[in-house]
Amino acid sequence: MIRGGIGRGTHLARCAVASIVIIIAAGCDSGQAPAQKGGPGPVIAVVNDSSIRMKDVKGLLLARGRAGAASKKDGPLVRALVEELVERRLILQHSRQTGEFVEEARVQALIQMVSRQYGSREELEKALREEKIEMSRWRKSLWETFEIEQVLEREVYSKIELSKADILAYYDDNRGTFRVGRRWRVRQIVVRSEEAARQLRDRVVAGVSFALLARQASIGADRSRGGDMGLFSSDELPDKVQKVVHSLKGEEVSPVVQTSSGFHLFQVTERRSAGIQPFRAVRKKIYARLLTERGRAMLKKWIAGLKQKAEIRYYWRNLNDGAAG
Repeated sequence: MIRGGIGRGTHLARCAVASIVIIIAAGCDSGQAPAQKGGPGPVIAVVNDSSIRMKDVKGLLLARGRAGAASKKDGPLVRALVEELVERRLILQHSRQTGEFVEEARVQALIQMVSRQYGSREELEKALREEKIEMSRWRKSLWETFEIEQVLEREVYSKIELSKADILAYYDDNRGTFRVGRRWRVRQIVVRSEEAARQLRDRVVAGVSFALLARQASIGADRSRGGDMGLFSSDELPDKVQKVVHSLKGEEVSPVVQTSSGFHLFQVTERRSAGIQPFRAVRKKIYARLLTERGRAMLKKWIAGLKQKAEIRYYWRNLNDGAAG
């Protein structure tokens, strides 16, 4: 029997958080008091003593690239997003009731990582300003994301149990879904000139290792792997390459093939017949699928329990009042 550990649970938590937590645009906890006229918009829901306002809904719509949906006022999409905000607020409240502690170092490490992606801390802050997001608000959203991740790991994902028998049973019950067609493992050398490709082909034919020459001369992204592109089925290869690959015998090297990327040489190093993939080849995929399915089911049940204990009031009529604001 396999139980959820921190690494596995954190992976699941990140997936769940992606659908519940709004890292930037929806912002942080809006507080308790109902909005005044001219403020952040009417109250749409109250979760215990914490209000969700129209600005929170609009922030979520913006984060999803659906800002125009706010003009539709009260509709299925907007109500579903309000429910996401309610669930997020419930998880944060539970986190604070149980004394969840987020290490400052985790938040700082993430900020540093994002800063590097933008080039510098200054560039990150500039990007936030362009989106009209305060750095302090964004930082608090990151903090809340970690809070939610940690509480979901502790309360939900660490409690998932998954045995080898469960994985094998899924494989036996769904063997047809693991059927694959013929596949080829292909190596390539790609260079910028046809003459260079011809010279390299002559060297391979003379007995020099294709993989060695790929490491030395190829400009392809797979250069460090000796040109190994991986396994492909017929429909995964461009027509021009597919015809060449199908025509090769043994580890024969192809003629020079020109594409938009340059001049290529191809070699097939492995051929696999059509059939059902063996259990060992798909075990990790099944494990991840079952883990996700059970995680979702347990999360749904856990959140339902939070809702039963909470006092939640909805003010759907206020969506019509605040949609155009």
